[in-house]
Amino acid sequence: MFQKLNKKFSIIPAKLVYNGSRYTHTKTHRVLCLAGDGVGPELVESSKQVVDCLVNHSKSALRIEFEDMPFGYSLYQSKGYAISPQHIEAFKELKIIFKGPVTIPPGDTSFYIDNLNKNYKYTSPNQALRKIFDLYANVRPAISCPIGTDAQVPFQNVNIITIRENTEDLYSGEEVCKKKKTSFFFFPPSKKKKKLRQSTNFPFFFFLKKKKKHVYDNGDRVEAIKRITRKCSERIAKFAFHYARTHHRQKVTAVHKANVNKKSDGLFLECHRACGNEPLNRKSIVYTEQLADSLLYKLMTKHSDFDVLSCPNLYGDLVSDLLGGMIGSLGLMPAAQFHAEWQTDVSLSSKDDATTHSESDQPCYRYALFEPTHGSAPDIAQQNKVNPISQWRSVVLLLEYLGDFRLSHVLETCIQQMLKDGFVTPDLKGRFSTTDMTKHILTLIDQKLSQL
Repeated sequence: MFQKLNKKFSIIPAKLVYNGSRYTHTKTHRVLCLAGDGVGPELVESSKQVVDCLVNHSKSALRIEFEDMPFGYSLYQSKGYAISPQHIEAFKELKIIFKGPVTIPPGDTSFYIDNLNKNYKYTSPNQALRKIFDLYANVRPAISCPIGTDAQVPFQNVNIITIRENTEDLYSGEEVCKKKKTSFFFFPPSKKKKKLRQSTNFPFFFFLKKKKKHVYDNGDRVEAIKRITRKCSERIAKFAFHYARTHHRQKVTAVHKANVNKKSDGLFLECHRACGNEPLNRKSIVYTEQLADSLLYKLMTKHSDFDVLSCPNLYGDLVSDLLGGMIGSLGLMPAAQFHAEWQTDVSLSSKDDATTHSESDQPCYRYALFEPTHGSAPDIAQQNKVNPISQWRSVVLLLEYLGDFRLSHVLETCIQQMLKDGFVTPDLKGRFSTTDMTKHILTLIDQKLSQL
């Protein structure tokens, strides 16, 4: 998925390994593993077996070591907190997270994190990770595949990538509750009334102008802040166009409601238009714009018109879930979140030797998080019937991020083969358990690797 590797990955010193023809140096990447809640531990355990099979049974020099930590609501129930400073320090060191779904209980469960900003409350462990590490780019691929059961795949040949800005918009979590109360304000009388007062014996307050004003406080009115900034809009636009170029995509569509939110979504569009007009992007990528409401209609009628969708936070959440339904299930979609930086290249101009600055085309990835798109499903936890494909496909994204496209292709091919064969869990009208699916894909991986 991403061809440029982060130079600051947490890497154990290389070792020599014999791959069948020669000795090569192996690179071991340490990955923070957060199993999460509900079905999360089952999914993560299955994915670990898949990774071990891929890495140990192939001739790849890639090695992955998972470092487990408890995380989420189950940790909150036992310790009184869902995320701790130890999680933050571990992510800072390892820079990659592989996690399962997390349960977010209803009601106000906002919290502070020790040794961090005391003025900011986090609404969930997931939101805390996004905010602290600025994981602003959320990538959700939706790729349909025939399923060899009675499960309905509403739309065939879907191949759309949703890139969702992940840090602002209405999902910033900033809400204010207000209650209406009435206050009265008095203003000095006019000149005409002043003269009238001088000729009468009425008191001074009789001539004051009284105006009623409504003030809201504590509960009868709620205001949510929709924040769109130039900085965040520019970087998600750069990310979307870079993703399209490096993944052989032809079109980037900016999703908006600038016809209503003229300034906020208008700024989002302005940044995408500027990025789309850059020579490198204009040369290879077609840039279009689409209203968010009409996009939903067009996805249902002619989804082939779309390739990469770049969305503000709220629209991206809604659109990606719709695409999950279009391909048959959210249990088939992975997700990845990234923090990438574009470094400024400094060079000397040839005309007057003046120093010029230009943005580097290649981003530097600082942090990455891989997870399924679905929730923790506590109602089927520990029943051995959860669909592991979304979690497995997040392994595909992880392998691509680490640069091993051969292994990621092997895993994706085996997943699609299982779907075509109907070797799936009951949610896709299959009759197999999570354990059965895990054993079967390990067999398919061994067969595929032996053919390479």
